[in-house]
Amino acid sequence: MIFACGTWGSIAMAQDVIMTINDTKYVVTVDENTAAGKLFLEVLPLSLNFENFGSNERIAYLPHKLDMNSYEEPISVKRGGMTYYVPWGNLAVFRKSFSCSADLAPLGAMSEEAISALEKSGSADVSFKLK
Repeated sequence: MIFACGTWGSIAMAQDVIMTINDTKYVVTVDENTAAGKLFLEVLPLSLNFENFGSNERIAYLPHKLDMNSYEEPISVKRGGMTYYVPWGNLAVFRKSFSCSADLAPLGAMSEEAISALEKSGSADVSFKLK
């Protein structure tokens, strides 16, 4: 699975979301069992611009912070992990594994094809909508 530190199990209730980059569509999986996942699904559809955050993440700021009063236990993230960084209110997609963080709330996962496209997207608009 994508997350491990406070082990984030398999995605039992998943919602497929369509991510579009330069007219190409990719399916990403959002976990409906997490608070962040539910809240993210509620703000769809949306269009974001991602930027590199160091060499490990592609991040994008949501139009409004998700209403996260509390969130799950600390997690470790593997490549393709899609998270919400609670302190800054941004979406963070991991290009490499990352050690345990209590500030990340798990959202879901991207396939290798989707994360590769996101890595190459530059400042292109990236849209998300329910499948």
